[in-house]
Amino acid sequence: MEINLDEFARLCNVIALKFEEKDSQSIFEKCPNIYHSPASKKLRHFIRSPTFEYIIVFILLVNLVAVIVETTLDVQNNSAQIFWQKAETIFGWLYAIEMALKVYTYGCENYWRDGKNQFDFCITCFIGIEEITTLVCPHGLTFMSNGNCVRFTGKNYSAWEFKFQLFVTGKELWGHIDGSDPAPIELTKLGQ
Repeated sequence: MEINLDEFARLCNVIALKFEEKDSQSIFEKCPNIYHSPASKKLRHFIRSPTFEYIIVFILLVNLVAVIVETTLDVQNNSAQIFWQKAETIFGWLYAIEMALKVYTYGCENYWRDGKNQFDFCITCFIGIEEITTLVCPHGLTFMSNGNCVRFTGKNYSAWEFKFQLFVTGKELWGHIDGSDPAPIELTKLGQ
């Protein structure tokens, strides 16, 4: 039995509907006086709006410019980079607020269902851990400061080597550097 393109498309739609998950109830619904208040409804409506997403994209673009400026000043060993590092902290807090607002609006389970939100959550948590670590140990764990890579300057070989080895090992490529895992010679193994 053969099916035509329209029947195939309808079948695909039925299969997609079967696996579509319904939104779960937000944990915040347990406080209906707050969650369903007029102010909360307005806030949740705003968080779901394209305007909120445009604001977040604008913040991301400004953050990109700040990172470029801060990195340029860091390479030049310019003391003005300190201001831009503080700006990075502010951006980190803005992302944490964005995440909290989305969790409040959508609920934890619905928020987590979106892969973009999962990525944002992980990055925001990393930024938070990084900022707390820098606050608690400003000189003790310098390899974590601002998530910047260590740039080789000719005078910082040990720090650069540590970060480089950590990065390459994380990509499971260190064996190619130290020779314990030679590069494949056969063409069929190159893609593996």
